[in-house]
Amino acid sequence: MIQDFGERFNRPIKLISKFLKNSKFNKHIDVFVRLGEDEFLKLNKVNSEKAISYVLNYLDDEKFNTTESSLHVDSYQLSHILIDCDDLYYFEPLQDMNVNIRIGNTIHENVRYGNISKRKLDIALDYHQQESKRIFDHMLATFDLNDSSHWETEREDTPQQSIHPAIDQKHPKHAPELLLAIQAWEAKYLNNEYPHQEHTPAITNILKNLAVTQTNLVKRICAITNPKK
Repeated sequence: MIQDFGERFNRPIKLISKFLKNSKFNKHIDVFVRLGEDEFLKLNKVNSEKAISYVLNYLDDEKFNTTESSLHVDSYQLSHILIDCDDLYYFEPLQDMNVNIRIGNTIHENVRYGNISKRKLDIALDYHQQESKRIFDHMLATFDLNDSSHWETEREDTPQQSIHPAIDQKHPKHAPELLLAIQAWEAKYLNNEYPHQEHTPAITNILKNLAVTQTNLVKRICAITNPKK
C-alpha cells in the first residue's frame, strides 16, 4: 500500500516511509494479517504498532532502496501485513506533502496532496487508461506495420530498417515479452516517461498504461529492462 502511494504520486518510497515514521503513523493505524485468500485477523494496538514500525523501517533501509524491491526476497514477507488504504490516504499529516501527479504525458508537479480530490483523480486515471487501451487496440486493428506506404523517407535510396524477427509479430517464433520489454524501456529511457520515478515504479506504471498488470510478467519486464543489472 505504501509503495503504491509512492508510485502513484511520484514520491520516493524512502521519503514517504521516513515521513510516516516521523509522523507516528504506526500509532494511528490498524493492521490486519492475511490468514487465507479471504480470511484476515485484526491485530491489537501493540502488535499493529510493531508491524507498521517493522514495515516502515524496512522501506527506509538503504538495502531496500538500492535493490529492485519487486524482486527482493524480503519484500514478499511483508505481503501478509495489510492496512486499510483510507488510513494511509487520509492520514492527516500527509495532507501537507507536495506530490506529483502524472496523467498520460502531463505531469502536475508540487501539488499539495490535501488539495487533491481522490475520487476525481481515480476517475481521470481510469478514463485515461481505458482511452489509451482503446486507441492502442484501434491502431493495431487498422494499422499495418509492414505497409511501407505509411512511412515517409527523406531519400529514396535510404534502406528500410527491417524488424528483428524476435519482435516481429508476424514471425511464428516472435517473443511477445521481448517486444513489450523494448517498448517499456524506450518509454522510460528514450521518451523520458515518469522521469521522477526510479526504474521499477516507472516501468510498472508504463506497463499499467498498456493494460499489463500481471504481477509475474511485470516483475520480469522490470528486471530485464534495468540498466543497472
